[in-house]
Amino acid sequence: MNKNDDKSRNIRPYLSLSPLGEDSPLSGEKEPPVMEDTALLTALARAMDPSLWEQPRSEPGSIRLKSPRGAVPEELVVPPFLDGRQILRLAPGALAESSVRKVILPEGIREVGADAFAGCSLLEEIVLPDSMALLEPGCFSSAPRLARVELPDRYRLDRKLGADLAQSGLPGSCRLSFRGTRRDCREPVFPAGIRRVEQQAFAVCENMRRAVLPEGLEEIGNFAFFGCSDLAEIVLPSTLRRIGEEAFVFCPSLTEVLLPDRIESLGKLAFWFCVSLKRAEFPASWKGRQEEIEAAGFPESCAIVFR
Repeated sequence: MNKNDDKSRNIRPYLSLSPLGEDSPLSGEKEPPVMEDTALLTALARAMDPSLWEQPRSEPGSIRLKSPRGAVPEELVVPPFLDGRQILRLAPGALAESSVRKVILPEGIREVGADAFAGCSLLEEIVLPDSMALLEPGCFSSAPRLARVELPDRYRLDRKLGADLAQSGLPGSCRLSFRGTRRDCREPVFPAGIRRVEQQAFAVCENMRRAVLPEGLEEIGNFAFFGCSDLAEIVLPSTLRRIGEEAFVFCPSLTEVLLPDRIESLGKLAFWFCVSLKRAEFPASWKGRQEEIEAAGFPESCAIVFR
């Protein structure tokens, strides 16, 4: 690897600045680090180069790469304005089949069109702005290396936005990161005597790896473990009766769940987007409740077994 290649990777801290956030030079509160290296300045200017982009005549206010299959920087910042017009949308197929690895969308962009990143085989990371309101179906399809998508906090519990994500074509290994919600709770300790885990109680505890719920617990609330991306093991007590809607949504590391004999109800989409889930064990009393099991959102690859 030559020196310029090595240095170009150091522009990541500059590209990670939220375009209009408090760490942005546009906010007037903080200045970015001073860059004295010509190679770094050149790489950053290239990432933000408006000459790479165009507006489709049929969609004013939208944007796409002029030549997505041509020479494109590995890291791109989509310009918030082009030809004097504010950009509100990534056009369908805007970066399709390009060689980009990281993309930052600025504040003001509200929509990502269908197939916008389709076939971006090297794409690893995308940062979406707080203004984002619509992800069209298949916008991230055939991007197998996409490992991280940074999202606005409101995507956590908005069902419409969650449905957009489900149809966006994200690979199963992709991690979702919600701005401002990171919490530290590797293996929580539950006090004796609790009967309910409240709604959103552990939502987006991204580094939680294991949770052993205590005997006596009867209910897990809606969204209780939403977005716990590292959660690989959940031990449910024999006393558990109810699991709320979307209780374990976006727990992509979870591989197995054993539902106790007393379980009475399982909320809709309780295990939706648990893409690594391979086995779910139910008591024999659930054999005739196939519709409820299907509504819980288990992945197709998950084996449903009965004791």
